[in-house]
Amino acid sequence: MSVRQQQRVVAKTADFTIKPYVDPPGTLFTNLGATGTVIFTLPVIGSGSNPPQLQGAPYVFDIIADYSVRVAAASGTIATLGNAAANSVGYEVASNKIGRRIIATHDGTKWFVVGIGVGFCVNGIQVDSATAAVANAVLGLSAAQKVVGGVHTQVAQSDTIATGLATVVAVVVTFQSAPTAKQQYALATIGDQAGTPAAGSFLLKTLKSTLAVSDDFTDNIVFNWFAFGT
Repeated sequence: MSVRQQQRVVAKTADFTIKPYVDPPGTLFTNLGATGTVIFTLPVIGSGSNPPQLQGAPYVFDIIADYSVRVAAASGTIATLGNAAANSVGYEVASNKIGRRIIATHDGTKWFVVGIGVGFCVNGIQVDSATAAVANAVLGLSAAQKVVGGVHTQVAQSDTIATGLATVVAVVVTFQSAPTAKQQYALATIGDQAGTPAAGSFLLKTLKSTLAVSDDFTDNIVFNWFAFGT
């Protein structure tokens, strides 16, 4: 019997610090009902509260109420548009809040954070322009970087997926099929981009409900993936 899950959606109206064991990656946070700015603080990378198996799994932040949302992390641990050592990102510009989305994932050393929509701010300062945002709605990427995506059905304990990029700097994986007890959590890692895996590729793994690496792929679980790189 398969175990079916829905994406966890959590609304916050006040500042909130994310705790991975309580707030698993894949959680969608919103500011629904907020009456002021909400600051979400990402877990400290490498701490006991943020274990390695959570690498590559995204947190998503949607702005529903017309108030600023900021995503912060430990000093200098965010890589984003024009800044490889930012402290925070967000949407804090009037008329550029509702409907915006922020996606954060990490590789064990840095949080890679992108914003979707005009008005993206880094360290409290808007860093995009309306013209640039219309041409490329995914912000947090330099002119030399690209976003690619695809669909994949896992067939082994560690699948190597070629993205078509020269180098992958971050990757996000989501379930297209419903998770099962055999494949309940998805992991995506970019490795060293020099053979483990090859440059332009990433590794896809899944964990069972016990957090052991999956070894049964007969449920034919399908994943969507998005890779960021050059």
